[in-house]
Amino acid sequence: PPRASTDSIRAPAAASPRRPASAGTVLNAGGIVVFKELYQMVAIKLTDAENWMTDTVYQDKLVAKLTAFNFINSYFSLFYSVFINNHCGTALGSAPSSKAACFEDLRYNLAIILLTSIASANATGFLVPYTQLYRKMYAEGGLKTDGEVQQMSVPGVTRARGAV
Repeated sequence: PPRASTDSIRAPAAASPRRPASAGTVLNAGGIVVFKELYQMVAIKLTDAENWMTDTVYQDKLVAKLTAFNFINSYFSLFYSVFINNHCGTALGSAPSSKAACFEDLRYNLAIILLTSIASANATGFLVPYTQLYRKMYAEGGLKTDGEVQQMSVPGVTRARGAV
C-alpha cells in the first residue's frame, strides 16, 4: 500500500500567540478610556481647589493637567512594548523579540487602542445622548411601547431633548 507523505501530517496547531495579546490590549484600551474619564473628574476638582484668580489661568492649568495625564495614560503601554519589553525581555520572563516583531506588536497594539478610543468616543458622543432622548420621549409620552414615535408638539420635542 502507498504510504502517506509526512508533509500532509501535521501537529495540531498551537493557540495563536495573538489571542492573549489581543485581550490584554483591549483591556488596556478600556482602562485608558476609564482612567481618562476618572482623572478628568479629579483634575477638575483639583483645579477648583487651587482657586485660580482668572478663568484663563484656570483653563490653562486644567489643560496642562489633562494633557500630561492623557499622554502618559495613552502611550505608556506602547513605550513599554517597544523599549522595555524588547530590551529586557529575558529579565521579565519572555525572550527578547526582533525589531520586526516588536514593530508588528506596536502596530497591532496601536491599532486596537485607536479603534477602541474611536468606538468609545462615538458611543459617548452619539449613542448615549440618543438613548437619553428616547428615554425622555418615552417618559413624556412621545414614544409608544412598541417603539413607534408619536407626533409631539415643538415644545414637547424641545423639552424631551433637554433644552429649556
